[in-house]
Amino acid sequence: MVENKAEYYLMSMAEERHWWYVTLHQRVFSAIKKQFGDRKNITILDAGCGTGGLWVKLLKAGYSSIKGMDVADFAIETCNEKGLSPTKANIKQIDTVFKGQTFDVIVCNDVLCYFNIRIVKDVLRKLTSLLNPGGLLIMNNPAHAAFAGTHDVAVGIQTRFNPTELKNLIVNCQLTIDNCTQWPFLLSPLIWIERKRQRSVMYKGGKILIKSDVVFPPKGNNLLLKINNIERSLFKRAPFGSSVFIVARKEWPKMDRTKFWMGKLEDCD
Repeated sequence: MVENKAEYYLMSMAEERHWWYVTLHQRVFSAIKKQFGDRKNITILDAGCGTGGLWVKLLKAGYSSIKGMDVADFAIETCNEKGLSPTKANIKQIDTVFKGQTFDVIVCNDVLCYFNIRIVKDVLRKLTSLLNPGGLLIMNNPAHAAFAGTHDVAVGIQTRFNPTELKNLIVNCQLTIDNCTQWPFLLSPLIWIERKRQRSVMYKGGKILIKSDVVFPPKGNNLLLKINNIERSLFKRAPFGSSVFIVARKEWPKMDRTKFWMGKLEDCD
């Protein structure tokens, strides 16, 4: 998707109201609030901020210490138009770009899917190194090869994750998984049927429009949003869906919590 200016334009137009973006952003906000309560002075990094939709919502909610990064020129330009100042960089170099900095929350939504597993392992390790103790790594990624379709081709997805394998990769980075859910669960049968049809046409060499699922506004947007709100209220951890949403926490090193806060106090002197 790095070179796909049209898809970034669609994202910018859709992410404020599209049911999928709204639901994802609700999940991010819920995870942050659960860990940090009403604290708004936490440091947040949006690693792969795209056109800045989540960043804008975080600012409106009162979070002020936010940084973002993306590799695409059009994404950076669109963020600038919204008054945001992201860093242009590839997430593979994120530890170098933010060397010496750490964050309470790192959000990395639908970024790792553009890399193979070897690179994913390296990026996860680097993201972990940028987290404060007690901090959260919040991620969303496409799940299950069975959900691959024209959307994957249009935006350049390389990897759809098996949720169990992705959880293992995260645990290997010494993070504790607080939540792992697959979504949208209630809509997954319909999505699976349509994506299977798309793959069948593509594999047979038939003509099919290669386009992503990002449209604004999608037909039935309000209904789809209500369905996902019901799903969130019914299932803390849904067993199946086209995306996997994970909240992982960096544990405090044994006996180091007091030293950490003493260091913070010294920084304020």
